[in-house]
Amino acid sequence: MNLILLYLSFISYISHCADIIKVQLSRNSGHIEVKLSFGEPPQLLYIPIDIRNHFTWINPFIYTKESSRTVTLIQEDALTINNKVVTSMLLEDNINFPINDITLKQFLFFYVKYKESTSSNGAIGLSYKVTSPKISFVHQLYEKRLIPKKAFGLYYSPEKEKGFLYIGGFPLEITSKYPYTTACDVNNGSQQWGCKLDFSFSSKDRYNIIMISSIVYFTSTEYYTYIPREYMTYLNKTIFDSYYKNKQCSYIDYIDKAGISCDCNSLDDFPDIYFVIGNSHFRFSKENLFFQFDTACTF
Repeated sequence: MNLILLYLSFISYISHCADIIKVQLSRNSGHIEVKLSFGEPPQLLYIPIDIRNHFTWINPFIYTKESSRTVTLIQEDALTINNKVVTSMLLEDNINFPINDITLKQFLFFYVKYKESTSSNGAIGLSYKVTSPKISFVHQLYEKRLIPKKAFGLYYSPEKEKGFLYIGGFPLEITSKYPYTTACDVNNGSQQWGCKLDFSFSSKDRYNIIMISSIVYFTSTEYYTYIPREYMTYLNKTIFDSYYKNKQCSYIDYIDKAGISCDCNSLDDFPDIYFVIGNSHFRFSKENLFFQFDTACTF
């Protein structure tokens, strides 16, 4: 897969006269990061984006609040990050988007006081549902009339490991290159961006359809793609059964997740797997399904 185009939109009613903001995007250890400037004088930061999280936070590893003359302390607060409660401050400071040279003044974000209390350096929160528009990254830009609509898109090339985050919509020069699009209805019961997964089948047996009562969630913080354990059990009994018998693959079960390790040379005839989401068929070949390291391929 040479390109990923993902467009996510909140409901928007007010017409704005503003430009789409373009932010440089790259990948670091599975995390998708953006390049932004915080404070005055500007501090250039590389911050992961998290489309499952509803607020933006950073820590002292990448931002020194004492060095900014435009920062304001709003309040001290306890904050839950990855199921862990940490000590934080709610701050206001300027944030600049270098490519457009646009500055959002008095941007609200959380500052984690102690470096060692988190496993990463921060996150730009871009989740579907927000507890308060006042602390939402996209909503703050929209309310200050810096973007035309409450929406964002990811344009990313896995081969080049870089791309752009577009805030406020996708520019025509991008969408005009790709005539085929698909869409799915968001799962309104979740904070995350997710759509219903209808069913799945393989090219080996197109008539053996497995119904899956599950939601597909998009993520920007995982290097791999994960499937439900029940579906993995189904694949073990069908597609992978002959590979196990011939000792070409082995099942690896960890505490919280599982995987399948195979000899790459044995996968020449591995079937494509299809997922049907919102009446659209998505085909995954063995190049998409396995991570290769030397002669070992991991599913």
